[in-house]
Amino acid sequence: MARNQTRTSRLWLKAPRTTSGSLANVPLTIEAVSGQTGNLLEIKNSAGTVITSIGPTGALAALDANGLQRMILNPTTKDVPDGAATALFEVACAAAAMVGGYFAFVVEASDGTDHQALSGIVAYSGVNKAGTHTTVLTQVTGEAKSVSSGTLTLAFTIVTGTNKVTVKLQPTGSLTETIERVTYTVFPIIGAVTIL
Repeated sequence: MARNQTRTSRLWLKAPRTTSGSLANVPLTIEAVSGQTGNLLEIKNSAGTVITSIGPTGALAALDANGLQRMILNPTTKDVPDGAATALFEVACAAAAMVGGYFAFVVEASDGTDHQALSGIVAYSGVNKAGTHTTVLTQVTGEAKSVSSGTLTLAFTIVTGTNKVTVKLQPTGSLTETIERVTYTVFPIIGAVTIL
């Protein structure tokens, strides 16, 4: 590294020494403030473009060299009440824009005695022609469903708003659910995604 270089190009983290000598200590912790809306962590390239970020809810976004999202690992489960369409994420889609990608999901449902799990992959696309959106959702593969009892079906929809489209999920199950939630990862090929 040149002596006159002012920007640190490498950051090395070392586990702190403690009196107990424990190797289980966490060397770096990032803690959000109450109501955090900005990213918890951003990694930028030499041009200052964010190439990886961790959002306020812990979602990890991997971006390409142009700052475009390529994957959003969303570790947070979201409750999806039976018989109601719940918004999962939205995709920016301005006039003359075209967007598309896919997402993988697992829905869990339980009444405390019987349990259900359903997973799959869904592709989405949309275009905005002078403020009018045309959109499509397609399940890419057959769903994998495991139920100890009863039935569980899912309906995905995509709705339009001002310069955006929103993907929603409505589960319908036969149990009296005490747990009904979804965990999902989004792979936006074109279009910036916001996890809801």
